[in-house]
Amino acid sequence: MNVGPRESLRYFAETLVGVELNPGQSALVDLIDGRRDELREIVIRKGRRIGMTMTASLVAAWYGTVLAPHLRKHVLNGEDFRIALVATSRDQASLMLRFIKNFLKQSPMLAEQIVSETADSLRLIGGCEVGASVCSARAHRGWPNALVVIDEAAHYVESEGNMSLSSLLEALRPSQAQFGSLALLLAISTPLDATGTFYELDQQAASGQFRDMAALHLPTVEARPELEPEAERSRLRNPRSFEREYMGNYTSGEQSFPLDLFDACVDPDYVAPRADPGRGVVFGLDGAVSQDAMALVGIDGFGNLVHARAWYPPAGGTIDHRAVLTELIELSCRFDIRAIAYDPAEIHMLVVEALHVGLPMRPVSQAAGRAGGAMARHTTTLIEALTARQVRFYPCPDLRQHLANARFSTRSGGDRLVKASYSKKIDLAIALTLAIGVLYDIERERLLKPEEVYEYISAEQYLVSEGLRPSDLNWNSQDFGYGAEDGLGYEDLGDDWLS
Repeated sequence: MNVGPRESLRYFAETLVGVELNPGQSALVDLIDGRRDELREIVIRKGRRIGMTMTASLVAAWYGTVLAPHLRKHVLNGEDFRIALVATSRDQASLMLRFIKNFLKQSPMLAEQIVSETADSLRLIGGCEVGASVCSARAHRGWPNALVVIDEAAHYVESEGNMSLSSLLEALRPSQAQFGSLALLLAISTPLDATGTFYELDQQAASGQFRDMAALHLPTVEARPELEPEAERSRLRNPRSFEREYMGNYTSGEQSFPLDLFDACVDPDYVAPRADPGRGVVFGLDGAVSQDAMALVGIDGFGNLVHARAWYPPAGGTIDHRAVLTELIELSCRFDIRAIAYDPAEIHMLVVEALHVGLPMRPVSQAAGRAGGAMARHTTTLIEALTARQVRFYPCPDLRQHLANARFSTRSGGDRLVKASYSKKIDLAIALTLAIGVLYDIERERLLKPEEVYEYISAEQYLVSEGLRPSDLNWNSQDFGYGAEDGLGYEDLGDDWLS
């Protein structure tokens, strides 16, 4: 395809749209302009907050306007070509679409290109439809997709299902075939562990074996140097997360739990109180029946470990949930239990009975949801609390051993604790994660919804606070009277006003 300087992506970005590109954005623009006739797929492994979603939207706006006449030659009469914006959530996909709309509306010449628009689509005069959608291989089959943008590609589910990245790629690649060298696929993401479809795609692009593929690695501190202070704060809080989120590096799925963080928070002189009814405590309860242990860990509002216990199933038998409930009831008499965080998967009847006696049960699903689910968020909270020395433990060999048996996994979108091997027990580690995570959640909820505090004052104090002198209203502390003689227009009507 022969294009002039005024048809380049850089000219479109800086002159027509008026965007000032940062170093990371410039790297992608230069790569596309320099190898436009060769590249079919670009994999961008990046750090956070470098504006790559915006840059991908800029590429999409360029494709839908400047390159439209060239792309129209590759579709049938009456057929529109398509630009597919795919993300892990509808909100994220819609964000790219909003960027495109804003880019076009910034220039009167580009604004004329818009024919119609909806919440999740945009139709342009050059015969282009831009569609925003969540990850679904089924939704993209059969469309002539000239450009595909896959945002946060590493965070799609790892399976063979319809919403997996591998299935999506299988559906999208054939849809681009008719456009030849004009077709382009951008796969953008902060990385997770060194495994999975995005990792494999990145390795292919970086290998140099495929001339139509290229890989970009854009750490936050290189793409946007002004964010280096924020990146350093993240490194101090959670080095593992920092590597992925700011450096754009893969982490190991075999990394063990950092016991040095736990050991640094152990106070050999600390003895947990047996009872303190005024002490608010959050408990984490990791349920089990016959395969794993059942674990209970309590953390008070100051980050002190006050209780840790595990129940192990007898050979060929099951854990006695009545004994666990009895201990919870006893603990409620010894401490002010604010919440008992639990996974509802295996202990339904125990929870029903606990609620019946008034225990504050709080469900926390361990299922992997978006960004790893609640447990990924709680694991991050645990690591950051340990790193900041905001937790204090008494010497507890069982808890330490369960942490030693755990490793990190980010396959579900965020760090979670999993077993290093199938036979290992990590139940106390999971219970600790639940307790710490929910403790911090409760504190955040309190800050977001502060409790209203009322101050009771006398009427005289209120008048003074409003700048009024009670004496001006014929006021004294024992009697408050006023009448017509005070000039207030008051007349005593007795009981006649009732009639």
